Amino acid sequence: MDEEQLPTQRVAGIEYLSCEWCGEAVSQLGTRSPRKYCKRTHRQRAFEARRLGVPMLRNRKTAGG
Repeated sequence: MDEEQLPTQRVAGIEYLSCEWCGEAVSQLGTRSPRKYCKRTHRQRAFEARRLGVPMLRNRKTAGG
């Protein structure tokens, strides 16, 4: 199964992955595998959202109009 590519952001000339929950830039310093969330709480909220079938926070902002 192909893993969906996370969107990236360019901050101060450095490319960062975007947080799956909020869309903010995620620091990759000191990691072996890419981080998907900027905070542990966002990781937990994303888990809960997937479990309940609720859209991610960043998707709710744009879908709301």
